[in-house]
Amino acid sequence: MLQLVNQMLDFNKLENDTLKLQVKRADLIDVLRRQTDIFRVNAQNKNITLLAYGLEDTFAMWLDEDKIDKIFANLMSNAMKYTPAGGRIKVSFDVLAREEAARFFALRGGDVATQYAQVSVANTGEPVPADKLEKIFERYYQLDNNEHGVYNWGTGIGLYYARALAVMHHGYLKAGQLEGEKGMVFTFILPTDEGTYATDERAADSNRQPEAFPLPEAQTGTAGAPAGEDEEKHYTILVVDDDAEVAHYLQALLSAEYRVVCSYNAEDALKTMGEEAPDLVISDVVMPGKDGYWLCRAIKEDLQLCHIPVILVTARAAINDQVEGLNTGADAYVTKPFDPSFLQALVKSQLKNREKLRSLLTSATQTDKIEENMLSPQDNVFMTELYQLMEKELSN
Repeated sequence: MLQLVNQMLDFNKLENDTLKLQVKRADLIDVLRRQTDIFRVNAQNKNITLLAYGLEDTFAMWLDEDKIDKIFANLMSNAMKYTPAGGRIKVSFDVLAREEAARFFALRGGDVATQYAQVSVANTGEPVPADKLEKIFERYYQLDNNEHGVYNWGTGIGLYYARALAVMHHGYLKAGQLEGEKGMVFTFILPTDEGTYATDERAADSNRQPEAFPLPEAQTGTAGAPAGEDEEKHYTILVVDDDAEVAHYLQALLSAEYRVVCSYNAEDALKTMGEEAPDLVISDVVMPGKDGYWLCRAIKEDLQLCHIPVILVTARAAINDQVEGLNTGADAYVTKPFDPSFLQALVKSQLKNREKLRSLLTSATQTDKIEENMLSPQDNVFMTELYQLMEKELSN
C-alpha cells in the first residue's frame, strides 16, 4: 500500500514536472535480486515458475534505486497478474553497447551513452495485440479483452509511469511479444556512464566516501610515501576496492602508520597476498567478478592465510548483509560512508589483538590454555597438531 501511495504521489510530480532523479553509485543487480525475491513467494503460491538469468554477480553503476525499484516492480506486478497458473516468468540482465541499444530502443540524441544495462521481464500468457503494443504506454489507456477475459489493465497509469521513469533515467522501456510461444516481454535499458547524469540529477547526500569525510590536508600528502619510509613500517595492509578513488582515499588515510598495498579486484588481491604477506585486509564487498564475500571465504579457508584479519567495507547497511559478511569469516563489517577515526581505531584494534595472540602462542604449549574463541577453527586445528607433534617428538 505504501508503495502504491508513493507511486501516486510520484505520478502527480511527473504531471507537474517536479519529479527529479537522485542517482548515486549502487549495485543494479542487487536491486533487481531483492525485488525478484519478493515476487518469488507469490509465484510459488500461483504455481508459476520464476527464473532469473544474469543476477548471480554484481554490476555497480550510477542509478536512482527508488526509480528502478518502481519500474521493475510495475513490470513484475504485470507479469504476475497476467501469467496463468503453471506459466513462467523470466527475469534477465545483460549489457549492451551503444550501437545495439540504439538499434532496438528510441533514444534521444543527447542521452546516447557508450554502454547500457538491459533488464527484461518476460511472461507466458495471452499477448497484447501487436497494434496495441505502444498504446499500452499511453496515459489512462486501458486495454480490455472481453473476448478472452484476460486483460483489464487497471487505471492505465502503471506502464505510462514506468516508461516515464525510464526516459527520465536517460533510458527507455518497450514491450514486445514472445517469439515461439504466447506471452509478453517488457525490456528497459539504463545508461551505465557516469557522465550521462548532470550535477542536479545526483543525490545531494552523497554516500561517496571522499565527499562524506574529506581527509585533512595533513593526511592527503602521505599517499605517495617514499619507499624507504614504507620499509620502516611494521605492518602491511592490503586494500581491495574496484573504485580507485576509494582505494586511494584509504591509502592516504592509513599510509602514515602502515605500509599500504592496493588491489582492484578480488582475484588479483588473492595473488597479491601470496607475494606481499599483509597483516590485515580491508575489502569492498560489491566488485565486478568475484565479490568481497568470495575473497573473505577464500582467505579464511586457506591454511596459509586464515590468520589474517579481514575488514569488509561496503555501502550495504542491511542487517542480513552484515550477517552474511560475518558468516563468511570476516573479523569486522563497516558500512560506507565511515568515519575515518573509527576505521583507524578498528584497524589498530585488530592488529593489536593479533599481536596479543601471537605473544600468547609463543608462551603456551597447549591449546586448552588459550582463551576460547581467540583462535579461528583453522588456527586451532593447526596449533593442536603442532603441540601434539612437539610432545611426541620432544625426546627426539
